[in-house]
Amino acid sequence: MKTDFDERQMQIRGQVFFHGFILALVLLLLNAVLQSNGVVWASGFHQNVILMVLISTITALEAIIRDVYLGNGKTRWITLGVFGLLSVFLWVLNIQHILKGSVILEDRALTSNGFSVVLAIMFSLTTVIGVIVEIKGKRKDSE
Repeated sequence: MKTDFDERQMQIRGQVFFHGFILALVLLLLNAVLQSNGVVWASGFHQNVILMVLISTITALEAIIRDVYLGNGKTRWITLGVFGLLSVFLWVLNIQHILKGSVILEDRALTSNGFSVVLAIMFSLTTVIGVIVEIKGKRKDSE
């Protein structure tokens, strides 16, 4: 994969990843505090995956907004397309489960369906923001 980032963009990428690292530390500490106080908001597996995807989503959004996400051209659209397809798949699956009576929360904790809804939201957010930034960038380039 050829990225063609200049020195300024590479510095911004470094800042983005540093922010992601700090975010990871804060979220892990927050989750540990919640756990030590008996607050169980999802199963252990779901907590770990949600935290991982949340950190990745926020880091990706910062990189997208700062225009240092995955190089130029087709690569961006392919990546956003994958996020979009995954989002649509999760939403269809979740809506089917909800229509069949599945719940999102049970005993003040996320169920498996709730976990899937949270992932769908995060993937959708990345897709929507990415597409908006790409379209906005194309308009700016054409002017």
